[in-house]
Amino acid sequence: MTVKPLRPHWEHTREQAWTRYWQTGVLHSCPTSYPGNYDGIIGGFWRETARWLPAHGHVLDLATGNGAVPSLLINRRADLDIDAIDAADISNTKSVTDFRIRFHAGIRMETLPFPAGHFDAACSQFGIEYASHPEALDEVLRVLKPSGQIHWVMHHCDSVFTRIAAQESQHLAWATGADGILGAAIAIAPWMPRIRAGLIPEDLRKANAARDRFNQSQIALEQRIQLGHAVAVLKDIRATVHAILIQRGDAVPVLDRYRQDLESARLRCQELCACALDRARLLSLAEWLGSRRPALRVDITALSQAEGLLAWGLRAVPS
Repeated sequence: MTVKPLRPHWEHTREQAWTRYWQTGVLHSCPTSYPGNYDGIIGGFWRETARWLPAHGHVLDLATGNGAVPSLLINRRADLDIDAIDAADISNTKSVTDFRIRFHAGIRMETLPFPAGHFDAACSQFGIEYASHPEALDEVLRVLKPSGQIHWVMHHCDSVFTRIAAQESQHLAWATGADGILGAAIAIAPWMPRIRAGLIPEDLRKANAARDRFNQSQIALEQRIQLGHAVAVLKDIRATVHAILIQRGDAVPVLDRYRQDLESARLRCQELCACALDRARLLSLAEWLGSRRPALRVDITALSQAEGLLAWGLRAVPS
């Protein structure tokens, strides 16, 4: 059976976006929609995984980010030995400093730098679905031992995460677009020092036009917040823009950098939605794994808790 590509290769901008994101120190890829880290159903999946792993197991964590999953596994099983890879530059991560975890930055899942039959298990949380297939799947099976286990948490097309990512993507497109608050803030920023000092700007007409534009963008932002859909990102944008505008010095380059950050966040949201799996695609993936490793039992489950549906869980373990 041929597995159709779950997604195309993203260009260098994708890796840059994720590099900047992980360098902020976050431990998971959905901070606004899942503030509880890994203490719910997803944490339970990894606690159960720790029980499945063999004694002194050598584990590969795919698309590790800042190493939350390796850290959780090590905390449950001190005998594990873990290699964690990510295509982004995670070389400066300081979130995990355990000698039993080795981080490998700039490594794609499609070209793993490990010998065949090297690992007892391959783990991934919101990672494997971002790779190109079947290349990445072939590579994972190549570096796994014949009886090697697979434990993956993957984005569900109908999950809370996917729904919020789609809504946040729309908010971010507006905020960074021609009529959004970032452009309006950049337009008014050069006038702010004189306005705060109570001075009349040299070109009063342009200053008033910039002020009116900014005021209209604030009204539009508040209207979006009142709709009540994924408003955390909007409130963060409101607070950050205001904080930048009242600081001393030239606010324009700071606002420009912040707009770039928001554009990167939009890219991540779009990518999440594009890579989230429906049941048909997941079953195709499970069938492919079963055909390649018939000695393993492939189980899939939908991971849900009070907040709603969060993800798919997939395990391939010895029968």
